[in-house]
Order: sequence, then C-alpha cells, then structure tokens
Amino acid sequence: MDISRSDRPDRVLRAKAVQDRIGCGNSKFYELLKAGDFPPGIRIGSRSVGWRESQVEAWIASRPVVDLRKTTHSQAA
Repeated sequence: MDISRSDRPDRVLRAKAVQDRIGCGNSKFYELLKAGDFPPGIRIGSRSVGWRESQVEAWIASRPVVDLRKTTHSQAA
C-alpha cells in the first residue's frame, strides 16, 4: 500500500532538522526568522519550538531556481 505525502500527518521538525533540510547554519537560519523570510515556528513545549514539515517544504519550493551554469567567472574579477 502506497501512502502519499498528503495522507501522512504533518511532522514537526526541530531547528537542527530544519537547518539540515534547507542547507544553512544556525546564524543564517535565525537571520531568516528575524527578517520574516521564513515561516514562524510553533511552540511544542515550554522551551521548545518546531516547524511544520509542510511549511518547510513549501518554503523550499518557493525559492527561486538558480542556474549556476550561466554564472561567469569574469564577473568576480
């Protein structure tokens, strides 16, 4: 039986898992949060915050695609 992603309950990811998923470090992650460029977390305990996996995936999907093959090295000179 194949269970699609929409049939599964939404998981809550902790900060480290989110950072790993989006490919950034601690400083950049909290910079994105402070600037309002990343979905806010949800309180999961008195001292714990998490992010809905669906919101993280939607944020990733919303990011622009960059074709690095079109970047020229002469621009850096």
